[in-house]
Amino acid sequence: MRVARVRPATAEDEPFLADLLAQTKALEFSLLPPELAPTLIVQQRAAQRQALAASGGERVAVGDDGAPLARVVVEPRGDAIHLVDLTVDAAHHRRGIGRALLRAVIDEASGGGYDVTLLVDHANAPAQALYGAEGFIAESQDELGIRMRRPR
Repeated sequence: MRVARVRPATAEDEPFLADLLAQTKALEFSLLPPELAPTLIVQQRAAQRQALAASGGERVAVGDDGAPLARVVVEPRGDAIHLVDLTVDAAHHRRGIGRALLRAVIDEASGGGYDVTLLVDHANAPAQALYGAEGFIAESQDELGIRMRRPR
């Protein structure tokens, strides 16, 4: 499966986006009583939608068949486009989708004369390797993670 296009998220994407959130929060949710997870997912998705409503920054990557594959969130920050989130559905991991989406963000930013910045978790070695291979340089780090920048 390849990425056919990236488009703004719509209400029809909500089940996919809720499932993606559940995938990324699986460890945290496993520590809670199971009956709480569905309510927390609904609440967190509502907060995400509200936070992103003004920027229109939530996008969904879809495959040739129109099925959603990944979520991408970017926002402008000064001289850079900040990659807030890039999450590929677990069913489509290790197929080059994340790299293709990252390159699309880089191309879009570079075309506008912007760097790309991001924050990656200390424990996310695969993402760190991907970002390094795509020209990102670690600028700083703290308890939140490693701040990286890819110059235009």
